[in-house]
Amino acid sequence: MSKSSGKIKILHVVEYLSGGGVEEWLKNICILCDRNSFSFKVYSCGFIYDSGLFNYAEELRKSGIEVISREINLSGQNNRTTAFKNITDSSGFLKQSRRFLMTFLLCLIASWDLLFILRREKFDIIHIHMYRLFIPAGLIGKLSGKTVVYTVPGLKSQLDSYQPSIYWIYRHFNYLVDIFATGVPKEELINHANVAESKIRYLKPGVDVTKVSIVKRENNPVISEFNLGSSFPVLLSVGRMDTEKGHAYSIRAAKSLITRFPGLKLIIPGDGPDMEKMRSLVSELGLGDNVIFPGFRIDIENFHSLADVYLRTSVFEGANMASIWAMAYGKAVIGFDTKSCTEILTNNENGILVPSKDAGKLAEAIGMLCDDKDTRERIGKNARELINNNYNIIDSMHTYEDIYKSSVKNKKTAVKQC
Repeated sequence: MSKSSGKIKILHVVEYLSGGGVEEWLKNICILCDRNSFSFKVYSCGFIYDSGLFNYAEELRKSGIEVISREINLSGQNNRTTAFKNITDSSGFLKQSRRFLMTFLLCLIASWDLLFILRREKFDIIHIHMYRLFIPAGLIGKLSGKTVVYTVPGLKSQLDSYQPSIYWIYRHFNYLVDIFATGVPKEELINHANVAESKIRYLKPGVDVTKVSIVKRENNPVISEFNLGSSFPVLLSVGRMDTEKGHAYSIRAAKSLITRFPGLKLIIPGDGPDMEKMRSLVSELGLGDNVIFPGFRIDIENFHSLADVYLRTSVFEGANMASIWAMAYGKAVIGFDTKSCTEILTNNENGILVPSKDAGKLAEAIGMLCDDKDTRERIGKNARELINNNYNIIDSMHTYEDIYKSSVKNKKTAVKQC
């Protein structure tokens, strides 16, 4: 603990701060945890391929959080970068080799930076987010005698889909971390990564329900922005443009419903590597007037307030932050049944579950809810109550506070015994 301030000092280490669930979660920790007891600083190190993405660095700085950014902007090299990516994507071996080389370079840069940061300033805890900096930040933290906390960024099935080596790394290097904070089942880390149960702390996902802001229709600016005055139904699906988010299934479901609901609009806020693929699919299906890509938006309350139905088409995860927000806004959520242990939807009670990757069943569920206002509103009401009563992010922040305090206390006890 810092002798000068009496606060526990935490250095957050993250790959980048460009819009996403991990970054939002980190921001919430820094802003919602007790600032009288904790002091936070954020270090980011990663490659940025699109400089237009929303970045949390400025938002953190406005909240009084110091940010050290070592993000390497490659957006000015788009043609060469895209060509290199296309070539290496041509085979699984080349793709994994590219990822390994990029990760190795990041590890070198981050290790060098962290050594100097820790020489200049004393921290009690190194808190790592995301996987690419797991080894360098954990190693530097361990060598410096700091408590190392790591927030697991996703389910094993998710990570296996694009970084199959992650659980191998966890299994062989988990000794670098003192506490694994996770919202996924403990059994995944115990059985697949040989992490001792005593090192795992479970975190229930949640949102800041005090930030739910219902925007009245007459005051909602997105209606005029996207000409939605007479649209019905308005379908919403928030998430980065990535294969695992399953936006293609929402688009195909919309196609099968157009004749039945000619005023249908599907809105997909977000950005990412599959954006052009999604635009091409919309064009191919002739849905240019029905599918809207607003890009990354910070006024997401306007979209939640307007939506009739929310679509959660992730093909791996159950609960995710975007769908929890939709439920907090009282929206009826239709989700793919991924058989995930993180599932919070109870079919026909606070949501609708349909077979994963089945655009036809997704369309059937959308049609049923759009035809039955009473059922739609009942499910939305139950969803809001569930989130308000069980998934308030403040509870998760209290868990982090307990982790920080107990870790520092245990470290002091261990030093005294030595």
